[in-house]
Amino acid sequence: MKLRFKCTNHQCCGENKIEQQLDLPLELVMDENNIAVIFCPKCKQKLKQIN
Repeated sequence: MKLRFKCTNHQCCGENKIEQQLDLPLELVMDENNIAVIFCPKCKQKLKQIN
């Protein structure tokens, strides 16, 4: 299972309209309630967790 995050900045998608997305394996996270803030590597905006 993975935790999924996506960028909410519409301008970050670019011309190809592909959203920036990051998947973290649960092995990297102690628990889902105590996770650091993760930022988009492209635009530096806070990523939103999705299910």
